[in-house]
Amino acid sequence: MGFSMLGHGLCETLCLADINSAAVNCCKNTVKLTLEDCVSVYESNNLRSIPESERWNLVVSNPPTSLTSMNAISALATLTGHPPGVL
Repeated sequence: MGFSMLGHGLCETLCLADINSAAVNCCKNTVKLTLEDCVSVYESNNLRSIPESERWNLVVSNPPTSLTSMNAISALATLTGHPPGVL
């Protein structure tokens, strides 16, 4: 979804993360071709291992079922610096 958004001009940069190392390596190989300046890729369980320096205007996710909605909302609020529901 993120690459599609980038390709359609809906964003200027991407920060991608996955807990699966094979998926991360696949993304890194794709990015190496032409996108290194605008795409960062991290191996991360949810948002836990993404550097605090990363900032977003929009987060698109497919959260695991073990993460409750309130935990996800709280984590996003902390990482974005915005209260829940405010972007």
